Amino acid sequence: MRNPFSMIFFCLGIVISYAVCPASINPDEKLLLGFEDNELVKIGVKTQKGDTAVWAIPSYAVSTDPFERPRIWKTIQKNIQGKQSLVYIFKLAAPGPKSEYSTKEYPDYTDEREMRQASWALPIFKNAEYGWATSLWDSHWNGYDLFRVDIYADHDAKIWTAIEDREIEPPVTRAFIIKAGTWQTLEIDLKKARKYRNLDLDQIINVHIGGHADDTAYVMLDNIRLAQAGAPSHLPIVTDTSSYEPETVKDRSLFQVVRFSRPMHKKLNATPEPMRVRIKNMTAMMLSPCGWINYYDDNRILLVFINNEKKKGSYPTLNAVQTLNGGKTWTGFGGDEAPTAISVRNLDHGTSRGQPVGLDGANILISSGFGCAGWGTMSPRQKAYRILPNGEKGWTLDKKKYVFDGDIRHCGSNSSVIQLEDGKLWATWGHFGRELTMGVHAKFSDDLGMHWQSFRAGKTPEIPGSFDDKQAINSYFYKQTRIFKYKNSVGVVWQDRDGLHVEVFNGTEWRPIPLPYTHVQINYPETGFRPPLSAISLNEHIFITATNLRGLLHWDGTVWRHELDSAWDGGMLSLSQNTVMLITPAPGLTEIDREKWIQSDIVYYIRSPSGSWSEKRSLSKGPSDIFIYWGIWGISVPVACTGKPGEGILIYAIPNPYFKE
Repeated sequence: MRNPFSMIFFCLGIVISYAVCPASINPDEKLLLGFEDNELVKIGVKTQKGDTAVWAIPSYAVSTDPFERPRIWKTIQKNIQGKQSLVYIFKLAAPGPKSEYSTKEYPDYTDEREMRQASWALPIFKNAEYGWATSLWDSHWNGYDLFRVDIYADHDAKIWTAIEDREIEPPVTRAFIIKAGTWQTLEIDLKKARKYRNLDLDQIINVHIGGHADDTAYVMLDNIRLAQAGAPSHLPIVTDTSSYEPETVKDRSLFQVVRFSRPMHKKLNATPEPMRVRIKNMTAMMLSPCGWINYYDDNRILLVFINNEKKKGSYPTLNAVQTLNGGKTWTGFGGDEAPTAISVRNLDHGTSRGQPVGLDGANILISSGFGCAGWGTMSPRQKAYRILPNGEKGWTLDKKKYVFDGDIRHCGSNSSVIQLEDGKLWATWGHFGRELTMGVHAKFSDDLGMHWQSFRAGKTPEIPGSFDDKQAINSYFYKQTRIFKYKNSVGVVWQDRDGLHVEVFNGTEWRPIPLPYTHVQINYPETGFRPPLSAISLNEHIFITATNLRGLLHWDGTVWRHELDSAWDGGMLSLSQNTVMLITPAPGLTEIDREKWIQSDIVYYIRSPSGSWSEKRSLSKGPSDIFIYWGIWGISVPVACTGKPGEGILIYAIPNPYFKE
């Protein structure tokens, strides 16, 4: 398992180069970085290793060992005239799944190995005011018209250069084809970037450079600089002649969805005994940290689960099964005897729980299992997986992966997705941003998850007030979020070390609803376990459960009330017609119990139309093993939980006594 407190840094070493030195810059240009010792000494520590000088450039000042866990190795090489250039070797990577609808702004890499070995491998620079290190260059670029960088490769290569200010999304990305064996200058027109993309030249934060080659390519980079229009260059200039306007995808046709037919509300039969789902040769079925149930009606039920067999060389796998006959038989999609495998990695810290997203049977899973190369790089690493209704055949897995987000700087793990009555999807997630701070982002999709857009066109989908002032000490400590329907729009709740926060969206802007319960906090270590959090609304009323909060909070449109404080924390809220339910572990757990597999009864409470809550009612017949930090998953009145080892998954259906035909 990765050490969450490991120091991550760039490493630079000096050796002798054979390449011809790039020419010096001219007086009409301003040098930002030339990779010389007098520049690197400002931000790194030089250590001699034999005849090679290695520069350690830290990004996290947590570890005291400057050579602990190097994530990216780079080299500074002296050329024949004694000046230094940054060197990296692009290596070929094994093929992997591609995302649909990747654009030029976010070049799509097959997997994390390609990102590490062949793409975005050259440095990522941050301005000092955001806390990484001493500034390498001036981030205020107003007054200049061009961005230039000298480059050399011993094989033909395609190079991407991307520039970000504080808020732009996606970045200004230009692609260049360079020929082998000669120094060339890559040039970006900053005036056009400002005109067509509103790039803020006084707020430049990041510059990323990397690329592809058909063979292993030895690449050198030097003289990153700004220039006035018309400034001469002593090297051949290479430009990207395509438009600076953001690329749009014209193909917005939906994947064929064969929708289920049923009334909007269908009463589910109560199950006095749980429906037990056992799959042949899978003895370690679980719903944590990824898995869900879509109990569409009494016959059609979808179950997504992890099989966590403890075998040498094996890893947890994500699988899906369905029943079309009320649980008598379970199969993969299309009637296959074996479960349908969902190709997702990083289930522990790189994949959301997943969930149904509406009344039509659709399901969305967000994962960065492919494409996450650790902190720093901008890439389409978060992808949307879709499991869609397929009429009387049940469900089907869309084999395509869709770009969900390209701005997060590490694995994403806690996205939450819902569908409104107009069909639009909304999603929120805890975000690790380009300034190395934690916050909350929100996007929407109007084509069932194939294209995702910021609610601020051309800008990051940052929810105001959600980002911390200080940098995070670890990129796994995300704010925990849940999105919920609110009136004709959406709301979001998130929990962090400062307590609970709620904001609602009125169609143009987010508006906070102040919460007085700042003591309901989660600590950074807890966030690595995705602690339970849920929220639903009924008309103007909002109901919230959270870790370290007994019972729930209720907003009646005017004030907050703390209700059911005798109920244990970590429960999940559910809504059946106009009836609110709380499903939660039985009281009596200790803090020590939370950190291990335990046995606990599952209980529930039902809210009447008058607003009163029922007494505690037992759901599980005897103790069931559940992992409390993730809690249990309540979707409408159905509830699924992990049974004892070898017992499979248990599915219950809670009757709604106030249901109206």
